[in-house]
Order: sequence, then structure tokens, then C-alpha cells
Amino acid sequence: MVATILLSSYELLAFPGSNYRRHFKGAKSLVEALGAHQSSDRMTRVSFWIYVRHEVGEAMNIECKTMQDPKIWPKALLSETPIANEDIYCNDALRLCGEVVCFIFGSDVRRQGKKWAKEWSGLQQDLDDWLRESPKVLAGNEYMDNGSRRFWFPRFAFASALCYYHVSRVFLFLHQPRATLQTPDQPINADEKVQYHARELIDIALSGMPDSVLVTMVQPMYHAARWVNDPSRREEVIALLEQIQGKTGFHTESKVLILKSLRVLSS
Repeated sequence: MVATILLSSYELLAFPGSNYRRHFKGAKSLVEALGAHQSSDRMTRVSFWIYVRHEVGEAMNIECKTMQDPKIWPKALLSETPIANEDIYCNDALRLCGEVVCFIFGSDVRRQGKKWAKEWSGLQQDLDDWLRESPKVLAGNEYMDNGSRRFWFPRFAFASALCYYHVSRVFLFLHQPRATLQTPDQPINADEKVQYHARELIDIALSGMPDSVLVTMVQPMYHAARWVNDPSRREEVIALLEQIQGKTGFHTESKVLILKSLRVLSS
């Protein structure tokens, strides 16, 4: 299973195309055959969450639902999780992002109704719960660097988890249902929410992350840059994506071309 995941990882570095999907389907088959999501073996569980990160990243890349249903992935009982076990919080952010991606990109928007709106609200509540129950250290410390807002994290995995959290919010507010369950005196301004979460995500990604973490942020960063209204932040993302491909070989060129085309349209 680990070897197959590594093969698909190398393919993703080059270009996330059909060959990557072929090997990744093999990884999915092994994950399911081993029941990796509920294995008692620690190494198998760790490998499973690496697989999940690939699943969610590729689903965001081609804007479709994940191959495996995220609802079967282990759901953490955060209220009962020791603060020292931070990986559980990070994995749960990934799981929630997978559920949001499947909900948004696996739904027929023409069939939105009360049930769809209720599920939308339920996912928003799950994200609220995750943020509330996560240790405060996970949010990082904000500081200013030459007039730019940046964040310091005691563990870079926290930064990655927050990026999954923020991109999940972006996806949900971009697809706010017409029958949103809200009180009349507390209307939700979806565009303001999209801008807030997109800016937060981009500022986190620009906060001096190591290469190993930056590659996990490529898809969330790209989606944030697509929708952020601030052209200077989009330009910073373009520069960072180009830097990532130059330093790591991780394919970002197609994303950069799309973001540059937005620059032309806005001008």
C-alpha cells in the first residue's frame, strides 16, 4: 500500500493526470482490502491518512468527489482527545474537507432544496465545532513582517490543517443555498466570508512554510487565489506556486496559467 501511494506521489509531482489516477485507484483498492481506515496497526493508519491527503488533493484538483466516501473515514471525538495528540485534529480537518468537497462537487446544484440546505448547514456546524474544540495553539500566532500579516506555528502540520479548514469554508460560501437556514437578524454575507477565508488561507501559505508542507497547500492555495478580490494576494500566490514547482518539481504550471488568465480578465 505504501509503495503504491509513493508511486502515485511521484506521478503527482510530474503532472496530476490519468496515469496518476490509475495508480491511485490501485492504492484505493489496497486501502479498502486492508480496511486501513480502521486498522489497529499504527503504520497502516498513518499510511491511510497520507492516502486521504492525496484523495482530497486530487478531488480539489479536478473538482470532483473523492473516490472513497469520506463518511467512512474515522471521525475524531475531539472533546475527548488529549491536546498532546495534535495529529488527530489535523486528520479531522482533512476528513471534513473531504466531506465538503464531495458535497460541493458531487452534488447537482439544480436539485438544491431544503435537504441540501440542511446538509450545508450541518457541514458549517461541523467546521465550527472543529475550530472551537481544537487547541488554541493550532491557530498559530499572528505577526507583521514588513507590513504583511504572517503566522507562526509550533508545528507546520497545524498550518496545513487550517488551510483545509479555510478552503472548506470558501467552497461552502461559494455555494450558499438559496434556502440557507439562518435567522432574519443574522444574514450571511457569503462574499465577505469567501474573502475572509481566502485571505486567511493565503496569508498562512505565505508564512515561510517548508517545501513538504507547501505541496499540501497547493490546491487550497489555488482555490483561494481564484476567488480572492485582492490582486496583490493573487500575485503573491502565483509567485509562490512558480517557486514551488521550481524548487520541488511539484506541478503547478497549469494552476499558474489559470490564475494569470484571471489577471487579464480583471484588467
